Amino acid sequence: MFTIMNEIIKLSEIVKSADRALEVLDFCGRERRPVPHAEIARSLGIPKSSVSALLSNMVKREYLSFDTITGGYTLGVSVIALASTYLHELDLPRLGQAASQVLAAQVGESVALAVLAGKRVQVVARHNWVQPLMYAVQIGDTAPLHASASGKAILAFLPLTQRNKLLASYKFEQLTPSTIRNRRDLLADLISVRSAGFAHADQELVEGILTLAAPVLDVRNDVVAAISLSVPTPRLRRHKIADLSRMVRAQAQSLSRALGAVSVRSKTDER
Repeated sequence: MFTIMNEIIKLSEIVKSADRALEVLDFCGRERRPVPHAEIARSLGIPKSSVSALLSNMVKREYLSFDTITGGYTLGVSVIALASTYLHELDLPRLGQAASQVLAAQVGESVALAVLAGKRVQVVARHNWVQPLMYAVQIGDTAPLHASASGKAILAFLPLTQRNKLLASYKFEQLTPSTIRNRRDLLADLISVRSAGFAHADQELVEGILTLAAPVLDVRNDVVAAISLSVPTPRLRRHKIADLSRMVRAQAQSLSRALGAVSVRSKTDER
């Protein structure tokens, strides 16, 4: 009995140490700066003596790096190696397909993932929710940036120089009576998109279809895609726009985290 209790105690200590190590990695990763020993102990509520041994071991294993100039700790090369292996295996269309299926099932409407392709967006994953009245998209479908929710979601979160380059000689094709017609109105719309964290195209691409989209970010927190949800306007009485936008943003953030993004908001300031 005494031996069993000793083993249980040892296992408990191992789990506790592993949990603390993960907390330290998570904290140092979020801070993105050299973090002093005392701050780590204080912020995580770990005794300084316990932190000292933990940090020393993590530096030895290169999961942390000690900055001799600032006296702080940052993520080490072992973490970078693990992250690189993970990111190398990522497949945006595959992840987007899974995310599309989840969101479509939540709402009961068609969902698509689109990426920037020149001055248009192109669908790389989708899940069409089959019902008598539906909006169906296919892999490879494209749409102009100014008339699609995905296009506006991507444009709004691009670096300012890249956005200006795209719009320098952009032609505003009029697809429906609601389509944005000029650069001034588009830029005003993009300000709202950046503030809200999602874009909408209310019958701007196709009459009778409202589409909501949110940006998907990668490990550098750069926008790489947008996930969108399309609803035929006669069925809008079933849905609340606030609920739809919340679910679209949540799925975009989940997909962004899978791609290694830290925060959807961290690169939304104008550059």
